[in-house]
Amino acid sequence: MRRSLSVALVTLALASFSSTALAQSDVEQAKTLFLAGAQAYEKGDFLAAIQAFEEAERRAPRPAIVFSIAQAHRRQYYNDTTATDHLRAAVAKYREYLTQAPDGSRKSDASQALAELGPAADRLAASTEPPRPQPKQPARISINSTGTPNVLISLDGAPGVEAPLIKPVKEGLHTIVLSADGFIDEKHTVSAIEGSIVAQDFPLKEKPALVTVSGASGARVDVDGRPVGALPLAAPIPVPSGTHLVTVSKNGHDAAIRDVELTRGQSQTLSVTLPVSTQRKVAIGVMLAGGAGVLAGAVFTGLSFERQGAAKSIIDRSGTQNITAGDLASYQSAVSTHDTWTKGAVIAYGVGVALFTTGALLFAFDSPSLTGPAVRERSTPQKQDAPKKLEPTEVGFTPLLGPSLVGGTVTGRF
Repeated sequence: MRRSLSVALVTLALASFSSTALAQSDVEQAKTLFLAGAQAYEKGDFLAAIQAFEEAERRAPRPAIVFSIAQAHRRQYYNDTTATDHLRAAVAKYREYLTQAPDGSRKSDASQALAELGPAADRLAASTEPPRPQPKQPARISINSTGTPNVLISLDGAPGVEAPLIKPVKEGLHTIVLSADGFIDEKHTVSAIEGSIVAQDFPLKEKPALVTVSGASGARVDVDGRPVGALPLAAPIPVPSGTHLVTVSKNGHDAAIRDVELTRGQSQTLSVTLPVSTQRKVAIGVMLAGGAGVLAGAVFTGLSFERQGAAKSIIDRSGTQNITAGDLASYQSAVSTHDTWTKGAVIAYGVGVALFTTGALLFAFDSPSLTGPAVRERSTPQKQDAPKKLEPTEVGFTPLLGPSLVGGTVTGRF
C-alpha cells in the first residue's frame, strides 16, 4: 500500500470554552489532552490519539471531540483492516456525533465516512464471528513544550528526542528533562497510570541576555527607560532577548545612548565614555570669570585703602605743620582716587559674585540632556520565538482515505 503524505494544513482559530458546568482544571487538562491527541494523529500514532481524545472527551465532552475519536478509529482500521474493533468504534462514534450535532460543521464528513464504512460494517454485523476483546490500553505520556523552538525531551535519562514526546511507558514515576538552546533546562516528574494517557505541556523560560556596562564612576544606567543603578554595577544586567535601549548619564556630561540587540543567553560589554557637556564648560568659564571679578574687587580695595592712607597722612601732617598748595592738591587727588577705586571694587565684587553664583547654579543643575535619540519611545522588546501556548478546544480531520490512499487535511480550532 502506498502512503500519500497529504497532511499539509493546520488552521488555528480562537474559540471560547465555557466552564459553567466544568471545573477549570478539567477544561485546561482537556485542552492539553486534545492537543496531545492532535499531535499523535499527525505523527500517525492513532492508538495514542484515540487514548488522548477519549481522555479529553471524558473531561470536557464536545461533539467535535467525538468526531475526532471516530476519525482516529477509522485511520487505525485502515492501517489494519483486521482490527474490526476500530471499525465498530468508528461507526459508533460517527453516529454519536450526528446524534449530538445533527447540524454540526462535520455533518457531511461524518455521513460520507459512514457511507464508506457501511459495507464493511454490514458484513461485520452479519458475521457470526464474535468481537475481538479489546486489549487494555497501556500507560502513555505525551510531553510537549509549545512555543519552544527545537526543544529536546529526554525520558528517564535516554537521549533527547524532538518534541512532542508521545509513547507508551511502564506505570509509575518517570523523569522528564526538557532542553533547548537559549532556554533554561527543566526537569519534571510525571506519574503514568496504566490504561491512561498523561499529557503535559512545559513551555521553557528563555535564558536572559547579559549586558555589562563600564564607564565613569557614579554614572546612572537605564535600560529601556528603567533605572538599573550607578556605575560600577555589581553584576551584569539581565534582559530579555531582543533590542534594548541602554542609556548612561551623569551630571555635567552628555548622555551616551546605545541600541543593543541581543539573543538568548548572549553576553555583551558596553564601554562608555561620557564627554563633558557644553553647559558644564560654560559653568566653569562663568565661575572663573566670577572669581576674576572678585579678585579685581580685592585689588581695587587694596588701591582704595592705599589712597585712603595717603589722604590720612596729609591730614596728620596738617596738625603739626603748615601744608602747602601742593599738599592740598595731593590730598584732593587721593580722596578722589579713593572714591573711584572704592566704586570699582564694589562693582567688581558685585559682578564677580553674580557671575560665580550663576556659574555655580549652572554647574549644580547640569543634568544630562536626554533630548534626541535618548527619548525615543520604544515598545517592550519582543522576545525571540517567545513561547506561546496553544489551547485547543476542538479538532476535526477531513480525511482522504481509501484502500490505497491514506492522507488528509488536519484542521483545529483553538
